[in-house]
Amino acid sequence: MNILQLCNGLFGGTNLSKVMKHFSHNVVFKCTPDNISVVSYDAFIITVDFVTKYYKTNESFFDNIANQQKPIIYVYNYNNTLEKDYGLKYLSNEYNIKFKNMDCSVLETPNWNYKPSRLPGIYDSGTALSMSSTSLEGYCRVKATKQFYIMKKNNIVIMHDLQITYYGKSQIDVSRMSKMIDFILQFDEENNNKKVDWLNNINILDDDVLLTKFGEKYKKIEKLQQDLENINSKIKHNDFYKSILYSSGNELVDVVKVILEEMLETTISDMDSKRQDLFFVLDNVNVLVEVKGINHGFKRDNIAQAKRHVMDFAKDKSLFGSNRDRLCKGVLIVNPYDLSNLDEKISKEFYSKEVIEDAKYDNICTLDTLTLLNYYSKWRKDSNSIDMKNILLNTNYNEPNYDEIIRKAS
Repeated sequence: MNILQLCNGLFGGTNLSKVMKHFSHNVVFKCTPDNISVVSYDAFIITVDFVTKYYKTNESFFDNIANQQKPIIYVYNYNNTLEKDYGLKYLSNEYNIKFKNMDCSVLETPNWNYKPSRLPGIYDSGTALSMSSTSLEGYCRVKATKQFYIMKKNNIVIMHDLQITYYGKSQIDVSRMSKMIDFILQFDEENNNKKVDWLNNINILDDDVLLTKFGEKYKKIEKLQQDLENINSKIKHNDFYKSILYSSGNELVDVVKVILEEMLETTISDMDSKRQDLFFVLDNVNVLVEVKGINHGFKRDNIAQAKRHVMDFAKDKSLFGSNRDRLCKGVLIVNPYDLSNLDEKISKEFYSKEVIEDAKYDNICTLDTLTLLNYYSKWRKDSNSIDMKNILLNTNYNEPNYDEIIRKAS
């Protein structure tokens, strides 16, 4: 096979690709999606690092690969972390997979002695990300668990990178690897059976009845598929708003901007990285918004930074004293503990007593992103339920309020 491997950096290859080469497959290495004709390849190896780096900016490239209907092998390894890698989050959401750190030294492995690669220098023990799912078939099961290191559905394979075993002088253990490679690359297309076109002109037995029933059922299936696509599109749209709970930097600013534009029915055009992140005018009041994703709660320095934006703007516009207080408003929107999962996030303190006092004293409106998401959800259901303009202009410390949007464990 002619296989395209997509991964980051000159040394970002996979052990899997080395094994493929031992089995006489041609593996072509690329580290960017630029100027690649995917139609000429028979299969694709894509690392999680590559997905993390390029999927958001070049989604059409990945769609083009998917449209080829050829084997696609997503590979992750010990460098990938649940907290930081968008690629893992993408795979988790797209294929309903849960990733988890597991002992990778004890495995039940049918047909081959495969082990995932582990931290360098550790041979007999170590941990690696594994995954569980109810909708995919898998191999290399960790004993007494339902965790797997290789999963497959149709032409999609998701797997941890290999721990290669050599014998003698660079001789790979063929007996342990050949079945795995066959399993990974095997892809039987639905319409692979030989068809004869003119058979449609032959009508026997109950062909008329069957074809009529087939047409009726197929129309229903098409309608259901369209409904599912519409629902899935809406779910992904909702996930865009939910991203304010884990994102930071410009990505977080972009989502906050969209939410505020909707709720305030205004256009926000000013994004000055040297000063505030967002600027707009409400009822003749200049609103200066600082947006931050941080791995801790609100800090006094964050309040001070939002206050400096107000002071700098007022100085530029020659607004002082009561005019400054009347015509300027600072807003601080923070995604606290942005590297933590939901349970960890809500178990921690967002504000200290000192931060709350500073927000009130300096006239800074504070909102955590969970509360903002809750307000947005309420507003979308009933536009009269939340007055975002009043919140921004006339409140300071806003107590966290998000219980309504957290799904309780059943």
